[in-house]
Amino acid sequence: MKRSFWIGIICAVCCLGSIPLSSAVQTASVGSTFSCTFLDSGDQGFFDSSSTHTWDQGQIDAALRALSTWDSLITSTPGRTLTVGLTWYDGANSSTLASAYSPYFYYQSNGPQQVSTLAESVWRDGGTRSGAGYDIYIQCNTAHLDSLYYGAALSAEYTGKYDFQSILTHEVGHTVGFLSLATQTGAFQVQSGNASAAYSTMLYTRYDSLLTNREGQSIVEKAGNGNTAFTLGETLSLADTGLTAYNPSTWQQGSSMAHIDSASDLDALMQYSLSPDTYHRTLTEGEMELMRSMGWNMVPEPCTSALALLGLAALTLRRRRC
Repeated sequence: MKRSFWIGIICAVCCLGSIPLSSAVQTASVGSTFSCTFLDSGDQGFFDSSSTHTWDQGQIDAALRALSTWDSLITSTPGRTLTVGLTWYDGANSSTLASAYSPYFYYQSNGPQQVSTLAESVWRDGGTRSGAGYDIYIQCNTAHLDSLYYGAALSAEYTGKYDFQSILTHEVGHTVGFLSLATQTGAFQVQSGNASAAYSTMLYTRYDSLLTNREGQSIVEKAGNGNTAFTLGETLSLADTGLTAYNPSTWQQGSSMAHIDSASDLDALMQYSLSPDTYHRTLTEGEMELMRSMGWNMVPEPCTSALALLGLAALTLRRRRC
């Protein structure tokens, strides 16, 4: 049985409530990119909720491996260290394994507006902007504690378990850009001002800006011109990567549009669900190319690396001859 991932989209920072930092017992750093706070049972969490479980070392190690994967894939230089808060909640009736949040920013205007998450602004764009709490917030469901595998090895020993490292690697992916503000009506979210600051702004992400229909039309441009951007079940491509967005004929809140359709890449990290005994711990080549299209500096492609090594070898030989 598959379990769904979910990405929570929070309001722009001007509407965002305070997310208090907690004196959790365990913190850790991943290079100079991430500073992680693991919120234990009773620690103040997100939107005035408290964490419902205390992190053990295996769970912490899996989370740090997930963050290290992103740190190793992205070569963009962050403007400052990103803060990450990780917590647990009780979702007994939910198939959701985990969710992730990062505040996003936009400017008041009367036209379409591309937004960026705080993680994108700081890491991809090199900004130093800060929000009212953590830059990235990851929430895990205690209902599935016994169904999760926390080890580093790709093992067949734990049959029927969901890989925790894959789950958290996936969730971080949403905060760095695998995020859509499309709605089930075939439009995009709109942020409206009050009477003293009247404005109506269509919001979309950089990921959204790469979505095109079979005619090659940008769905963001269609929406900006007052047309229906897309229909449910329609095939929507992501740039020239060969990937398509997950757009089922029945809208799935939190899953539709913000994920890769597994039909276009069976190994995609950012597909909408994960099966037991399955490991998706890194980006595929298509997803790497999509990240580049979203403006990220990624590790060199294999062919580029090979050429660089050949060039270095040739230079070495020349020097030896001299």
